[in-house]
Amino acid sequence: YSFCTLLGVAERGASMPYVDLTVQEGDHGEKEALVDGVSGLQSAGGWLRKRNLMTILLSTGLANVYAMRVNLSSAVEPMQKHYGWSNITQGYVLSAFFWGYVLFQVPGAMLAHRYGGKIVFGVGVLGTAVLTVILPFVSSRLWLLLTIRALMGLFESVTYPAMNVLFTKWVPCTERAFHVSGSNAGAYLGTAIAFPISGVLIDIHKDSDNVSTTWPWVFYVFGAVGMVWFVLWMCLAASDPESMSGITADELRYIKSTTGKDADVTVETENVAKSATPPWRGFLTSPAAWAIYINHFSSNYCVYTLMTYLPKWMDEDLGFSLKDAGGIAVIPYVCQFLASVSSGVVADKLVKMMTVRKARLVVELSAFTVAAVMLVVTGWMTNTAAAMTCVTIAIASSGFVGGGFISNYVDVSPHHAGSLFSVGNVIANISGIIAPIIAGYILGDETYPPTATLTSSLEHPDSSSASGTIPASNWRNVFYLSAAIYTLAGIVWILFMKGKPVPELN
Repeated sequence: YSFCTLLGVAERGASMPYVDLTVQEGDHGEKEALVDGVSGLQSAGGWLRKRNLMTILLSTGLANVYAMRVNLSSAVEPMQKHYGWSNITQGYVLSAFFWGYVLFQVPGAMLAHRYGGKIVFGVGVLGTAVLTVILPFVSSRLWLLLTIRALMGLFESVTYPAMNVLFTKWVPCTERAFHVSGSNAGAYLGTAIAFPISGVLIDIHKDSDNVSTTWPWVFYVFGAVGMVWFVLWMCLAASDPESMSGITADELRYIKSTTGKDADVTVETENVAKSATPPWRGFLTSPAAWAIYINHFSSNYCVYTLMTYLPKWMDEDLGFSLKDAGGIAVIPYVCQFLASVSSGVVADKLVKMMTVRKARLVVELSAFTVAAVMLVVTGWMTNTAAAMTCVTIAIASSGFVGGGFISNYVDVSPHHAGSLFSVGNVIANISGIIAPIIAGYILGDETYPPTATLTSSLEHPDSSSASGTIPASNWRNVFYLSAAIYTLAGIVWILFMKGKPVPELN
């Protein structure tokens, strides 16, 4: 149903049509009757509406950049054996991407506002693809490898702010959760694709020491696919509906009349006041904004921890080979992708029946509660099938936030969501820097003591990696920490989240 809806084949029951009526907050029976009983312009555009095409392009774009981001999680195992990295050095290699990623979020939003989301998003994907192809050629020198990964993060950092700028131009307020979660779902799809393909490429050939010699192809293949996607993006996408080739007059009218509005109060034109420039002070002081930031940080921390260490955990704790881990590791992320797409449909349906705040609470708390519980249970699983089931449910549940805090960026700031997201993404992706390092220290390392630094790792690039199995209690502590972060974020969400446009954020 979600895929058919994305293509415009099935009518979305959660969509509110364009009608000349205002529905006040609380009048949800009238609101539902209007939605179900009036046939408006939301179906304009035929079987593949241009706003749905943009969602598909954005989703596949994120799939590319995430595949290029996470393929190192699979390739790092043979790279660690080949170059003799310790677990602590491996943690720095995995986190280097985020050194650049957190730096260019706000400038990325500014560039998207000035030059259009199409150009900025496309260049971000292309730059990441080119650097991905270059990475194997410099990986023998640790400082060059760290630099390339940081530059990849720099290019990729503009994609999310640019995408949220595109949301302010393209997404009707009554279809907000669907398009936002559908676009963001591409990140999980890219992760799901990257693990099995990387596993196959890595296992094509191994040397006499059973170390892969074909791991560089992981970077060549995904980089080349990213370049092909860029060509399609430049041919098919547009920064705003007015610039889109082939858009119908009815769809253009519908989009222009329903963007920048409050979905909680109106069906047509409850306009939200807009400042000439982004309200940066409000972005840094509003409790509603910080509720989103904290939940964004918490979600990213837990997802990045699992994304980075899932192949290693499966290999060392569950006893799968890297190839087996790559094949099985796809299951949680396929479920996460489906959960993200579905969360938009569910959230928009809930908004039809209750306030936006209540809908976001239900979706967000459901996702975080299930994920936290499953992570705690995972730590005590000794049966392989049971452990994988718990991890799959935890990761899939985290994808349900598409109808939660991710959509809430546009709820509270329908005019400046791109700039607001850039601030939130800086804060959220600090987790990408610290999560692999914290997990590395929790898991322990026999080559360097816990006090080892990046300097010591750089000074001993040829040291052999730690041998032996990481204790199950250490893995358990990694899961416990993630569950605790989810729990604290849920409390903040209950106390401070808003479901309506906030004046100081617009």
